[in-house]
Amino acid sequence: MLLGTALLILGALVGYWVYDERGRVEALERDRLQVQARVIDENLGRQLEGVNNALAGVRNDYSLSNRKSIGPATSRHLKTLADAMPGVRTMSILDAEGTVLASSRDELIGMNFSAREYFKVPRERLDPATLYVSPPFKTVLGVFLINGTRVATGSRGEFAGIVSAALDPEYFNVLLQSVLYAPDMWVSIAHGDGMGFLYMPLNERAAGIDLAKPGSFFSRHRDSGQAATVMTGTGYATGEELMMAIRTIRPANVPMDKPLVVGVGRDIAAIYAPWRKDALMDGGLYGAIALTAILGLTFSQRRQRKYDRLEADYETDRRESAERQERALRASEEKYRSIYDNLQDLYVETDLGGTILEISPQIETLSGGQYRREDLLGRSSKDFYGDPERRTAFLRTLMLTGTIRDFESTFVNRDGTAVPCSISATIRPDAEGRPGKIVSMVRDVTARKRAELSLRESEERLRAIFEGARDGILVTDVRSGKFLTGNPAICRVLGYTLQEIVRVGVSDIHPKQDLAHVIEEFKRLQRGESQVVADFPVIRKDGSTFHADIQLAPIRLGMTDCALSIVRDITERRHAVEALRASEAQFRLLAEENLAGVVIIQDGRFKYVNPARARMLGYSPEEMLGASSALEFVADEDRPLVQEHLRRRQHGEAPSMRYTFRGRRKDGSLAYFEVFGSRIDFDGRIAVMSTVLDVTERKLSEQELQRSAAELRTAYRRLAQVQDAERRAITKELHDQVGQNLSALNLNLHYIDRELSDAERARLKGRLDDSLVLLEETVARVRSVMGNLHPPMLDEFGLFATLRWLAHEVTHRSGIESELVGTDPGQRLPAEIESTLMRIAQEALMNAVKYSKARRITLALAVTERQVRLEIADDGVGFDLDRQVLCDVNPTWGLMTMRERAAAVGGLVHVASSPGAGSRVVAEIPRGPA
Repeated sequence: MLLGTALLILGALVGYWVYDERGRVEALERDRLQVQARVIDENLGRQLEGVNNALAGVRNDYSLSNRKSIGPATSRHLKTLADAMPGVRTMSILDAEGTVLASSRDELIGMNFSAREYFKVPRERLDPATLYVSPPFKTVLGVFLINGTRVATGSRGEFAGIVSAALDPEYFNVLLQSVLYAPDMWVSIAHGDGMGFLYMPLNERAAGIDLAKPGSFFSRHRDSGQAATVMTGTGYATGEELMMAIRTIRPANVPMDKPLVVGVGRDIAAIYAPWRKDALMDGGLYGAIALTAILGLTFSQRRQRKYDRLEADYETDRRESAERQERALRASEEKYRSIYDNLQDLYVETDLGGTILEISPQIETLSGGQYRREDLLGRSSKDFYGDPERRTAFLRTLMLTGTIRDFESTFVNRDGTAVPCSISATIRPDAEGRPGKIVSMVRDVTARKRAELSLRESEERLRAIFEGARDGILVTDVRSGKFLTGNPAICRVLGYTLQEIVRVGVSDIHPKQDLAHVIEEFKRLQRGESQVVADFPVIRKDGSTFHADIQLAPIRLGMTDCALSIVRDITERRHAVEALRASEAQFRLLAEENLAGVVIIQDGRFKYVNPARARMLGYSPEEMLGASSALEFVADEDRPLVQEHLRRRQHGEAPSMRYTFRGRRKDGSLAYFEVFGSRIDFDGRIAVMSTVLDVTERKLSEQELQRSAAELRTAYRRLAQVQDAERRAITKELHDQVGQNLSALNLNLHYIDRELSDAERARLKGRLDDSLVLLEETVARVRSVMGNLHPPMLDEFGLFATLRWLAHEVTHRSGIESELVGTDPGQRLPAEIESTLMRIAQEALMNAVKYSKARRITLALAVTERQVRLEIADDGVGFDLDRQVLCDVNPTWGLMTMRERAAAVGGLVHVASSPGAGSRVVAEIPRGPA
C-alpha cells in the first residue's frame, strides 16, 4: 500500500514537472517571439515615419501645379533622398494624370501609372495628411514591393498628383533576417488588407498570397482588435503548425490608411522537441523506478519461501539496480548534454585565471567555423579578446559584483576578424565557498550592431536632410510656444542665428492680430491633427513682413508635445500670381476687342468665349460657357474631327493645329469655321486656346468653283468626244468619197495615156505627167490628213499598233529616230482611253519635232491591271518649265490640251524637263473595263 502510494505521488510529481516544463517552454518561446516582433515593429515604425516626413517635404518643395518647377534637378534631389534612406528604393513625383514627372530612377520618367492602386486610391480619397500604403505589387522593373504615397493638391484643393516612395525589399530582408534565432523560424510582413509582402526565409511563391482567409493567423489577429497577439495554429502560407507572434505596425505619428502587419513564428514541433524528448526520458525513468519497486516488493514477499535463493537473487537484484541507475544517469546526462549542445548562446567555463575549462559547440557558429570546441579547451580566454582593456574592465566589474549582464566586447577569430558579442557572467564558488570558476553566456550581436549602425546612419541622413532642406523647419513647444530648434534655412528666412532662434517664440514672428489663429492651430495640433496654413504673414527679425505657407504636424520629443513646422517663403509666388493676373487682364482686353473668335477649351468644355465667337453662332458668351460640351456647337458629322484635333493637341502630339469644320448656329443653319489652335496652361492645367474665323463665304465660293471646274471637265470631255466623232466621220468621208474619186481619176489618167497616139502623147506628155504627180501628191496629202484626224488603224488594230505607226511617221517625215518600246497588251483598251492616249502622243511628238532638236524619241507603253502609262521622252535641248512653251500657239495651250484630255478620263499628265537634259511627258490613266 505504501509502495503504491509512493509510486502515485512520484508519478504525479513527474507528470506535474513535465506539464509545468511544457508551460515554461511555451511561455519562454512566446516572450522571445514577441520581442522579435517588437524589434521589427519599432524599426519599421521609425522607417515609415521617416518616409512620411520625406514625402511631405518633397510635396512641399515642388508644386505639382507648376510643372516648370519640376525637372532634372528634382530627379537628382529625389535620388539623394532615396539614397539617404535605407528603406526606400525609389521616390517619384506623378502628375494628376499618373505620368511620372520626376524620379530617383530615370527610366521611370514619362511612364504612366494611373492604373496602379497606389495612384487611384489617393486620387479618390484626396487626404493630403494621410500616408497611403499600397498593397504589394510587381513593378515594371520586376520587383515586388509596397508604395507609400502622399497626395499633392492644387491651389484650390483639387487633386494635382502624388509623391511616392517605394519601400526597399532588401532593407526589409536584412531586418527580418536579423531576428531569426532558430532554423525553423520564419518572419513575414503583410499589407493591412491581408496580401503577403515578404517572407524570411525567402519564399517568392508566397509573395502576393491573400492571408485574410477565415481562420488564418492574419484574420484572427485582425478580429482580436489588439495591436499585438500570440497564437498557435496552421500557417496559411506554409501549411505548418506554428506559434506566431503578430503585431500591427501603425506609428502614432503617421496617419496611415492601411497598417503593415508583421508575424514572427516557429514550428511548434521544433519548439517542443527538447521538451518531448525530456518527457519521454522522465517517463522511462519513472517506469524503471516503478518496476524496480514492484520487483523489490515481490522479492520481499517471496523471501521466506525462497530463502535459499535470497543471497543469489539479492546479488542479481543489486547488479541490475546498479545497471538501471547507471542507465538513468546516462540518460540524464544525455538530456542535459542535449540542452547544452542546443543552446543558441555560447556557454563558457573558465577558472579565475582565464583558462577555458568548458565551452559549448556553438563556438563553431560564433567563429564562422574557424574554431571547434576541442581547439579552445585549456587555452586562455585572453587570447580571444579584441581589446585587452575591455577584458580587464570585465574582470574588475565581475570580481566586485560577482555577476555581470550584457557586457559588450569582441571575439577575435583565427583570421583576425572581430565578432561583436554581449557577455553575461557569474562567479561560481567552489566546495569551500570561495570563488572557483567563471560561467559565461556569450551572444553574437553582429546583426543587432548592424541594425544599430543602420539606424544611426538613417538618423544622420535625416539630420542632413533637416540641415540641407530649402524650406525652413522649426520645432516648437506646443504649450509654451517657444522654439526648441530650427534648421539653417529658417534662420536665413527670419534673420536670426540658431542661438537667437531658441530664445524667441511664435509670438515674436507673427503679427499680434493673427496670434489667436496661431493659438487655435496649436490646440488642433494637441489633438493630433496636422495642419497646412496657406499665405500666412511672418515677421523677420528686422521687422519686415513676408508671407509663407506653413505645414504643421504634431510630434513628441521625449515627454514634450511639439509642433514640427515647415515654412516656405511664397513672396516670389505671390509676385508671379500678381503678374499672371495682370497678364490675364490684358488677354481679356485683347480678346474682348478682337474681331476674330477666341475660345479656351478644357476638359471638353468652354472656359472662355469672346463676344466675336458668340456672335458667329448667334449665342451669348454666357450660353456657350454654360454648355455641357464644346461639341454641342459642331455639326454632327464633324464632331469626331474636332474631338480628335483637341485630343492630339492636349496630349502634345502636334505643336499647333489648323483645320476647318462646320458649326451649327443657334437658328440651326450651318457655317464653316477655320481654327488655329495651340496648347496653353490654364488654371494650372492643360487647355487649348483657339482663334476661330468664319470662312463660310470662302467655302461656298470654293465649292462653286469646284462645281464649275467639274462642269468644264465634263464639257471638255464631251467636246473631245464630238471632235473625235467628227474627225472619224471626216476621215471616213475622205476615205470613201475623196479617196475613191482620186483612185478613179488616177485610172482615167492612165487610161488616157494608153489611148493617146504617139504624136498626141508627145504633145501632151508634160501636162499628163504633171497631172499624175499632182494626183499622187493629193493622195498622199489626203492620207496625211486622214492620219492626223483619226488614224484608221486605231479602230482596226488598237493603240499599240497606232503608236508604232506614229513613231514610224515621225522618223519618215522628220528624220528623228523614233521607236516604241513595251509589249502589246493584246486585249483592247476602252476606245475613249485609246483615243485620248493617241491624241496626247500626237501632241507630244509634234512638240518634240518642232522644238526639241532631238536625235532620238522614245515612246513607252505599260499596261497594268489598274492603269495605262504612256511616256514620250526625247534627248533634245529641253526647256525651262517656268519660262518656255510647249507649243507655238499659246505658251501653255499644248500642255493644257494634254492635261484636259487626260483629266476627262480621270487621268494625269506630268511634264519633266530642264535645259540640256531633254524632255519627258508621262500620261497615267486609270484602266476602265475592256
